[in-house]
Amino acid sequence: MGMRGTVILLLAPMILLTWQAASQNSCDPGWFGSLCQYKCRCRQNKCAANGVCTNNASCEGGWFGPACQYADLAFRSYTSARWQSQDGDDKTCLTSSDSDSITVKLNKTYHFSWLRVRLSNPDLLYNVTVYFRRDNSLNCTNKRTSRVDNTTLDIHCDLHAKVNELTLSGAGVPHLCSVYISGGRNLALRQNTTQSSLYELFATSDKAVDGNTDKAYTKKSCSHTEGGKDYPNLNLTLSRPQHVTRYVIYNRSNRRDRLKGFVLTSYSQSLTPVFNYTDRKASAQLVYTVIADNVTVPTYLVNVVATDTREKILTLCELEVYGESACPPGQYGRECEHTCNCAGDQSCFVSTGGCSSGCAAGFQGEDCMTRCDPGRYGLGCQSSCSQFCVRDNDTRTDFCNNTNGACLYGCQDGYQGPTCTEGTSLAFNHIQN
Repeated sequence: MGMRGTVILLLAPMILLTWQAASQNSCDPGWFGSLCQYKCRCRQNKCAANGVCTNNASCEGGWFGPACQYADLAFRSYTSARWQSQDGDDKTCLTSSDSDSITVKLNKTYHFSWLRVRLSNPDLLYNVTVYFRRDNSLNCTNKRTSRVDNTTLDIHCDLHAKVNELTLSGAGVPHLCSVYISGGRNLALRQNTTQSSLYELFATSDKAVDGNTDKAYTKKSCSHTEGGKDYPNLNLTLSRPQHVTRYVIYNRSNRRDRLKGFVLTSYSQSLTPVFNYTDRKASAQLVYTVIADNVTVPTYLVNVVATDTREKILTLCELEVYGESACPPGQYGRECEHTCNCAGDQSCFVSTGGCSSGCAAGFQGEDCMTRCDPGRYGLGCQSSCSQFCVRDNDTRTDFCNNTNGACLYGCQDGYQGPTCTEGTSLAFNHIQN
């Protein structure tokens, strides 16, 4: 029987290991989520229960986006400009004397989905153009943007080719503080795993998705099957079907040849193969990066098989699966748990909840769920509440409805209407006097 048939037959007798957590309030330090399945990526592990950084902490270098869950492919990569735009620090910016074009060269060839730029000059936020390159130049097709705040913009492009170089140009580039290029979220963390056998009690299958990439087996951070079993393998089952773009496999630091020639196969929820990779490198690698090509069906199960016929052992120190949530239209979030809040009831970006059509009237922010600042309302929060609204007291600033500008506490004497912009005879007499 062929390898693929053998793998499917091995799915049943696995040793099943599932992470359990009573609630997100009981998560181990450095973890969050309803099942403690998300790793805190804030500096010094300063995460709230929802993963948002606390005490003005920023994301760790190499991470960005909602709850700092998105890998940054641009972090410390080569650039034609100074390092500041890729050092993970939004406070270090280029200056107006710098070039209006910079090129970022990635360390590998990746699929591109979206990037984030932060500028020091909010007036030039939309003055950034993106070009891509691999074998030839590619334009940003079907460009869509969403504003995170006054100085931060997300740019989405539809590309049908992998790239290893990006060029940013335009009047906004000399004011660039940061550029982040999404490498997706690690979807494998603390998901259900099984393996065909167990070598030692500590070498269970969940060690392959525990977030610890230490490659020393003696540190007890790797999974390990018993030797002598045909086609030793490990299965990873995701909590829901996900769009996967790449896999990163951490081999053990010694005896790495056991992984040479491994086979990785991904399956849909109906167990139909959607992607297959066979290692054909001349020598075993410490870290493998496998780019998933032409995968249009969401992935639900990932199987890794060791093909070494001598020792018949599979050791994985970490299996990372990067991609994005496969949410129905109108929903977004790590678990597709949120509903989009876009102008015109348009769909949003599943990564952030941001909207290419702009936020619904009265809202702003990365996910379009933040109410307009006090005293502002409407689409883009561009309108100001009427100065003739009653403010209720001297310190209150939220004195009108964030959606339509209607005054919440009525109008001052001489004015009427929902927004208190219609003058009465009292207002006229006051002006005359």
